[in-house]
Order: sequence, then C-alpha cells, then structure tokens
Amino acid sequence: MRILIGSDICPINRNEITLCEARIAAKTKDFFCGYDLFLANLESPLTERVSSCCKYGESFMASPKTLAGLKSIGINLLSLANNHIMDQGVEGLRETIAALNAYKINWFGAGDNLAAAARPYFFQCGENMIGLLAFSEPFFAAASRRRAGANIFETPHIVRSFIGLPENCFKIILLHGGNEHCHLPNPLIKDTARMLAELGAGLIIVQHSHCIAGYEKWKNAMIFYGQGNFIFDYPIASQSWFKGILIEIIVSNNRMNNFRIIPFEQAAGESLITILEGEQKNSLLDEIEQYSKILCDDDKYEIEWDKYCEELRRSYQSIILGHGNLLFRLNKKFGISDRIISSSTAMLQGRTFRCPSHLEVIKNLYSIEKTTK
Repeated sequence: MRILIGSDICPINRNEITLCEARIAAKTKDFFCGYDLFLANLESPLTERVSSCCKYGESFMASPKTLAGLKSIGINLLSLANNHIMDQGVEGLRETIAALNAYKINWFGAGDNLAAAARPYFFQCGENMIGLLAFSEPFFAAASRRRAGANIFETPHIVRSFIGLPENCFKIILLHGGNEHCHLPNPLIKDTARMLAELGAGLIIVQHSHCIAGYEKWKNAMIFYGQGNFIFDYPIASQSWFKGILIEIIVSNNRMNNFRIIPFEQAAGESLITILEGEQKNSLLDEIEQYSKILCDDDKYEIEWDKYCEELRRSYQSIILGHGNLLFRLNKKFGISDRIISSSTAMLQGRTFRCPSHLEVIKNLYSIEKTTK
C-alpha cells in the first residue's frame, strides 16, 4: 500500500480559483497519481457564508468548490483536527462536512461533540488495515462533551483513544500542535509523540508549525516533527512558509517497509507545488537533518529550547500582565516587565503555572465558554 501525507491546506488567495475550477497542471496530477491513500490537514472551513466564531486571531474560510481541485489531485482523506476548523462557527463546520461528503472525500478529527470528533478513521487496502487518529491542541476550535469542534490534544484523552484502536492495524497519528515557526518540537509534543510510539503507533506526524522540522525513529515508529505547509497561499509570509515536505510510506503486512521525504516549494497557480530537485532538494534535506541531530542530543535540545523560550519571554509576560497592543510593543522593545515583576512574584507565577492543579483552575477560568461570551 502506498500512502502520501501532506500537511496544512488552506485553499485561499491565489489558489482558491485554481482549485475551484480544478485547473491543475498535468505534471502535478501525474506526480500525485498512484497512491492508495492521500491525506492532508484541511486548515479552513469550506463555506460560502461568513459566520465567524468569537475568537482571538485570524479567521479563514474558502469555497466548498475548492474540493474539486483537491479531489482532482487524488486527495481522498482530510483531517479536520486543527485550530481553524471552527473559524466560521458550528454552521461552518457542518457545511464543510456536507461538502466533503458531496465530493466523496473522507474526513475525520472533528464533529458535533468530542465523541464524534474522536472517532478513528480506518482504511482497508488488500490485507492492510490503517487506523488513523488526529488531535489538535485546544485553541478556540476544541470539541467538548457539549460543543462541536476538533478532537482535543490532551494526554489522557489521547491515550484512551489510542488503546481503543484494534491491534491488527498500522496506526498513524496526526498531532496538530506545537509552537508556530519553531523548527523544534516543544517538550510536551516530543514526549507525547514518543509515548505514542511506545504504545505501538507506527507513524506520528506533527503539523501546525508552518515550518519544517526534524524527524527520528523511536522504538518501532517514525516521528516527523514538522512538514511545513502544503497548499497555503499567504503572500506576506516569509520564504520558509512556502517550503515543505510530503511523506510517502509503503505499508505491507500492517508494517511500514519504507518511507521517503519529498521536499517541495509552493507555487500559487496551476502547479500548486514544485517538487525540488538537485541542490535545492539537498539543501532542504540537509536542513532537516540538522534539526534531527538536535533531537538526538538532549543537552543541545535543552539549550536550543531555552534559547527559543527566552526570545519569547517578554511577549508571554505581556500576555500574563494583560498588556494592550501599545504596552505589548513597548515591553517587547524595552523590557518593562523585567522591572515590575519582582523575584517573589516570579516565583509565585512559576509555582502556579507548573502545578497541574492550579492549571486546572486557570483552564476553567479561561475556558472557551468563559472567554468568548
């Protein structure tokens, strides 16, 4: 069985008309043909009506007709477990699902409640059975017992969902989370991915960061910590936004026999992407190898993670202190918070944020229901 996995698809801007009209270059279609399963993450609701939910941050939407183009390149499964799937509210999610059903593209990872969002997807091909689960960190799109949304990235829920999969299948897990534009997984993402490998997953893929990252073999599983974007036209973004990787795997007897990393660059228009060759391909693969080496060196990983966190320290302090836009910018430039947060206050904050019991109270006080009224 041949499987191809792409990352984030947000069919907006210059790609929207191309996909709606299915005007995809023959070369692109030819490259994608021949896969038994071709899956990716749909990072936008598909609806013609604006009905934005109450949230902080950008909201996306695209025409349901873009599925014509996605179907024409062979995509037959889309994960909806991500932080943007509820950008147009419950109706947006339902219209997205209705469109997917109409175009006969399978989906998983979201639903009218958590039980529906958590349902695995199974794909049978000959004697091979694939079992898939997808989870998203709980931004504004998280499903709950009574709320529609994406399947949630919370460790107890992940473990319960995983052990519910049958033994006799190859298990693929998609984790939508991590720190945007960071080429390293954070400690929770890394630990969760390794835990899933220890539980018996065969392939774990982390998406959402909008940039490439490293990979590793852990126990009997391959873990990829960042694919970049797949089809996500965002003209003001940096060059790294437009570079990504596809992951091809070969499965037989419910085991992964081989895998291949396919570097590409987004190309808005009929090509959608350009497969990299020669020096460009090798350069991107070398970059991925450098990130992978850091993952294998605990000391180096801790140094790099600390460096990343320190760069964001003032921004997070501003969030904690409730700074508006002006104070946020001033603090980022001049470090105002360094002068007003005493050592004892920092200790109190640290104790509060490290303690799971205190975090449960904070999560309740800052739940979606209580912060989006």
